[in-house]
Amino acid sequence: MSNTDSSCRIRLLRDDVARKIAAGEVIDRPFSVVRELMDNAIDAGAGSIKVDLKNGGIGSIRVSDNGSGMNADDLALCYQAHATSKIESVEDLYRTTSLGFRGEALGSIGACAKLSVSSSTGEEGHRLLVENGEMLSLEPYRSSIGTTVEATDIFYNLPGRRRFLKSAKAEGGLCRAVFLEKAAAFPEIAFQLLTEGQVKLTLPAGSLTERVSSAYPSVFTPSLTESFSGSHREFSFTLVHASPAVYRRTDATFMYTSIKGAFRSTP
Repeated sequence: MSNTDSSCRIRLLRDDVARKIAAGEVIDRPFSVVRELMDNAIDAGAGSIKVDLKNGGIGSIRVSDNGSGMNADDLALCYQAHATSKIESVEDLYRTTSLGFRGEALGSIGACAKLSVSSSTGEEGHRLLVENGEMLSLEPYRSSIGTTVEATDIFYNLPGRRRFLKSAKAEGGLCRAVFLEKAAAFPEIAFQLLTEGQVKLTLPAGSLTERVSSAYPSVFTPSLTESFSGSHREFSFTLVHASPAVYRRTDATFMYTSIKGAFRSTP
């Protein structure tokens, strides 16, 4: 093939193609959507978060919270690439305390799913609709304080990726696992998981030990769950573990580490 063949020439990708490729780096399965949206809800200061799955998350994923919410100006920007409220300068990277900060979550979801975001800061609410990474509408919408994000038809415009998804049961199981990992790390927040509109799990706010026991009842029963706390210099830790009376051959299945706070240093 000739080096002058136009098919071998270097070119800049169109914006819509670049967005879809970038979306695939952030969102590779439905559970990625659950993870990103739960992170945003936690960062928004929510005291209650609800996750509703349909068809294992392939059909739709809805995450609702009672956090700080967004106004119309925020909604007009939130779906764009690298739009974020969590950092502004390079220096902010050295003191961030949020779970997300890159501003890629909603932009990536909007590029590979049909996206609806309704939100209110306590004044008039608004709803944003996005498809193929482009805004369809932004209109006033009756909404309580907080945000509800719904992603439907995951990978509807990326058939190659959609074909590699597993069954609804398998994808739903992965979404549930991510839900539990996030819920276990934030016991001060109330969580609820629904599938096909039916409540499957309710986790009220409580202590870390109570949360772990509620999230993983097959392993951590309240009477056989213990905790240990300690500190050293500028950090503290809490270890929640099953009593030595509990024996499992696959203990690593339930070994999770969660780090919260900021790493403060100078660049």
